[in-house]
Amino acid sequence: KETVTSITETQITSALIRLMSPEEKVVYVLTGHGETSFASYEDAGYYYAVSELKSKNYTINELNLLTTNAIPDDAKAILVVGPQKPLSTKEVDLIRAFVDKGGSLLVMYEPTVMTEFGDLADPLAAYLSETWNIDLGDDMVIDLTTDPVSLAVASTYSSHVITDKLEGMVSILPTARSLSIGSTADITPTVLATTSDQSWAETDFEALKNNEVAYDQTTDTIGPLGLAIAAENSSTTSRVVVFGDSEFADNYYYQYYGNADLFLNSLDWVCAQDELINLTARTETTRTMVTPNRYVQNAILLGSVILIPLVIIITAIIVFVKRHREV
Repeated sequence: KETVTSITETQITSALIRLMSPEEKVVYVLTGHGETSFASYEDAGYYYAVSELKSKNYTINELNLLTTNAIPDDAKAILVVGPQKPLSTKEVDLIRAFVDKGGSLLVMYEPTVMTEFGDLADPLAAYLSETWNIDLGDDMVIDLTTDPVSLAVASTYSSHVITDKLEGMVSILPTARSLSIGSTADITPTVLATTSDQSWAETDFEALKNNEVAYDQTTDTIGPLGLAIAAENSSTTSRVVVFGDSEFADNYYYQYYGNADLFLNSLDWVCAQDELINLTARTETTRTMVTPNRYVQNAILLGSVILIPLVIIITAIIVFVKRHREV
């Protein structure tokens, strides 16, 4: 039984979703590495995503493994979203143990040039490569089909439950790094989304900083480039999804094209909520028409009632006089 407080599409859809999946799904977002507050209302926060996840019976909590040294027993999945510093080896060991027991992981990284990683070791990236066969490129995607070219467009999707309903709809991933499938693990991941062939993975970070990027065939990789990868371990039932960008689901970009669906579907999938994929109660957007001030109203009146008819009359007179002279 679910109570609907008002007869709206959002309320009814949310109630139906909660009836379909009544169990509470607890997801923990890692903190302590310079991440933006996940539930923040700011452009860099994820308030819109959190609101829609709550309507699907998700509970979103923050977790600092550096201080707790443990992942709660009720955790359905761990989210790593835009860390500015690498996770420690101890944190990755805790995540590894959690995933080995059937837990799941959603990682949304940024290019190292956009972070404070520098030359520091990245234990999480090593874990994803060695265990899940997902390699994160030390680069930044340049896409010539967009302006600015730092916006990577996911124009092609693979056949996967996450992306099956996204065909014909692009997703925008700003400041993304490329992802690829390695060859060091038994698991074979699926590349969910790729760029067009009008893109490349730029490795010259100094050129990026100076806004002087140019394709170099000796060091850069030409597109199509992977932007998101999913993998599943059938023996442990654990699932992992990795994105080369974290901003595509923030408050600023969330409503862009297929961004919201791509994020929500990915989290539903890692939490083994396949029946909820593509079923989301959309947040209503309130649009208000702002009435022009008195001066603007007068200008509109002057233009539509006097200027435009006057121009037409003058044009007609000129044409009449010109034709009369020709006769």
